[in-house]
Amino acid sequence: MGRIPHEQLAGLQAMQAASMDDVVRCAPLWRRLGVGAGQVLWPRGQVVHELGILLKGQVVLQLHGETVISLGPGAILGEEGAFFHALEHSIDVVATTDAAVATLPSHQLRALREARSTVYESLVRASTASIVRRVRASSLAIAQAAEHDAEAPGRQEVSALVGLWRKLVPGGPKTECPPLVPLLRQQPGIEHAPPEAVMALTGSFERQAVSEGEVVFLEGERGDAMYLIAAGSIDVLRHVRGGAKRLVTLGPGAQFGCNALVEPGPRTASCVAKGPGWLYRISAEAFRSPPRGAGVIWWESVLHNLADQARRSDSNLAEALALASPEPTSEADSFKQLLDASGFRNVGDIHTSELAEVEVGYSDEQIRNWRN
Repeated sequence: MGRIPHEQLAGLQAMQAASMDDVVRCAPLWRRLGVGAGQVLWPRGQVVHELGILLKGQVVLQLHGETVISLGPGAILGEEGAFFHALEHSIDVVATTDAAVATLPSHQLRALREARSTVYESLVRASTASIVRRVRASSLAIAQAAEHDAEAPGRQEVSALVGLWRKLVPGGPKTECPPLVPLLRQQPGIEHAPPEAVMALTGSFERQAVSEGEVVFLEGERGDAMYLIAAGSIDVLRHVRGGAKRLVTLGPGAQFGCNALVEPGPRTASCVAKGPGWLYRISAEAFRSPPRGAGVIWWESVLHNLADQARRSDSNLAEALALASPEPTSEADSFKQLLDASGFRNVGDIHTSELAEVEVGYSDEQIRNWRN
């Protein structure tokens, strides 16, 4: 390992929102790590206690040997374990070329937070964008590998008469919307925030009622807001071959919809109300510019939500890949399955060498039928 010049750190995209003075002060905390081609930097299941930024070379994130996304210089690595204590990595990080990584231990990352260094906030924001890119790649791979287990959602045109009837007899929630402050206090990174910071955040949200089956947004649409579930539940669906794959059902207190705000782009999944409920909506503009004094707290909460989403995506993809690639079946196992299907049971162990001695006989009637 070796030290990294502050000039090199300052040139990284992840440091663009940090002041030069803070970059210079934190430079001695970073170490340069060399990684050989083919080497696994962090395997799936390992607890990672450092944040990494790729300085040179290429790495890939893999599940079951399948590449989810390829990353080049400037990419952030290890966000899950670096920001969240004792969290196992949910994907393999493998170098495809000789590479160099700048690493910062988790305890030093926390020290930067306590010092209110602009480097910390810059790294938090850059890490949210990094995870969004990974979730998008996982989502695409899920669409290619998974089988449908739900009907693909779509918007339906509502006639004027039906629209009027819904206004007269609404199908939305029958209860009042729960207050926002307790919900915000449930969010990781906000639970211990100063009261004034929490109250400042409440001004960015507005209430929104939803009815059963209502589409909050569709996959592929432009993202213009993020949501916090106050009451009810939301199904998150991804289009796959023949229908949709239900990725997760979210309940009260869950955030959703921030991906397209962190990294502008189309929605990667559809979100549909499972029943009547209440949401708190925050616009794209308010999301990107949290109130003064609440910026770091807000971005930490978003990062935690995205890390959970990435882990769910990795789990869904791992399941889809495992189902798409069943274990190979031996000749003996195949023959036993044939016997089972034919009504024969308890024939004992069959060795492959015995299959060569199996003779199949046909009756005269069978032969006549085939010839005719």
